[in-house]
Amino acid sequence: MNPIDRLYPYLQELQPLALAMSGGLDSTTLALILKKSGIRFTGFTMIGPHLTDYEIESVISIASLHDIEHDLFFYDYRQISEVVRNDTLRCFHCKMKMFKYAQDYYTDKFNVIDGTNYDDLNLYRPGIKANQINGIISPFADLSVTKENIRECARRYNLNFSANSSRSCILCRFEYQLPLDYLEVIKIRSVENYLLRNHFRGFRFRKITAEKYLFQLDISEHDRFTDISDDFYKYAEVVGVTPFNLEVLSFNKISGYYDRQ
Repeated sequence: MNPIDRLYPYLQELQPLALAMSGGLDSTTLALILKKSGIRFTGFTMIGPHLTDYEIESVISIASLHDIEHDLFFYDYRQISEVVRNDTLRCFHCKMKMFKYAQDYYTDKFNVIDGTNYDDLNLYRPGIKANQINGIISPFADLSVTKENIRECARRYNLNFSANSSRSCILCRFEYQLPLDYLEVIKIRSVENYLLRNHFRGFRFRKITAEKYLFQLDISEHDRFTDISDDFYKYAEVVGVTPFNLEVLSFNKISGYYDRQ
């Protein structure tokens, strides 16, 4: 049996649900499964400087398009000294705060769930540990639903971004131990917002030292980037993220870059 097919009875037992929605493939697919199955749920998103405007607008649009009840909460990483310090447990501390807030808000009303999939369990994801401590349920992971299973389901729902590269938050663009200076976060947020609005997906714009920036671009998007490169370099200069080095490589070498160093 396809593990996706085991989701309905599992989710039915847990309803009503509060689903963390990022606008990405996993959580959006899970939202549509819930919606089409008639399972009672609400979506929620923690917005703030860790997400681009494009991503915030996208998740709001998804909720509106599919008539999903959706709550927005503002999250400011600057209030958490362990996150600002930016050590290897940054994502743990960040998710602890985010989902503790969600659990407290939805207590006695909903079971809080997210889109973590089975493949994520084999990666360095300290945020998953935080979710487990907070009692967040991950239906895809619990039922061994892989990323490929989710892509297949997304295609069934005609999601037009089912082949897009995955996203992670802006805070993950900074080399560990490099403090998360707010101005630098906003700069990188602006650059990535520019690229997303120009329909690029397989990239990361990173701050690798106090003085150095690194732009990593999926090789499949390089030819198209040459068409806008002059404008992009001008934009980057205005924002204040020049000079930067450009690396063109496959996306599987871009995602999780710092954790493989």
